[in-house]
Amino acid sequence: MILLHAIDAPHDIPGLRLQRGDKLFHLLSDLVGPAGTAELLAFARRCGAHDAWLQAAGTYREHFDLFGQWARRALVLGAQPAGNARVGAALRAKRLANSDLPEAVPTITSRQMAAVRALLVADDPGQLATQVRWAGQRTADVVRAMLGPELAGRRIAVLCGPGRTGSVGLAAARTLL
Repeated sequence: MILLHAIDAPHDIPGLRLQRGDKLFHLLSDLVGPAGTAELLAFARRCGAHDAWLQAAGTYREHFDLFGQWARRALVLGAQPAGNARVGAALRAKRLANSDLPEAVPTITSRQMAAVRALLVADDPGQLATQVRWAGQRTADVVRAMLGPELAGRRIAVLCGPGRTGSVGLAAARTLL
């Protein structure tokens, strides 16, 4: 079942013309695992939302932040309004169902990355080099967190595609070195 959970925006979001305290909604599925992800993505697309808006993908907390016309459309299409107790129970059930699985490596799709990049460089195209360096450092942080003390002395293979992805891989390798 698709749930729509009303919250107050925790801070101003100028690009969306939202101010702290404005109504924002979490759209989530109460189904566990890939079935929940599939249900959520299919429903969000029907609302006119973009895959790039999916937050915490692959975790028990995955959701879309919706507002305005998208939230109204979600209700029309059958999303069930849910309060804190109902959402909390759904998240606990999803977390427990996934507790025996290894932690997923955070990933985003190329469409999601393109949307993020467009937002980040909209005001200052010169930010790209800084973003590549930051992404490489963050990738290296994830590797360190996954391997912990076992990282010392190990060989790490960095596999990535062409273009900016390759630049991020190189930045991660440099940071790990």
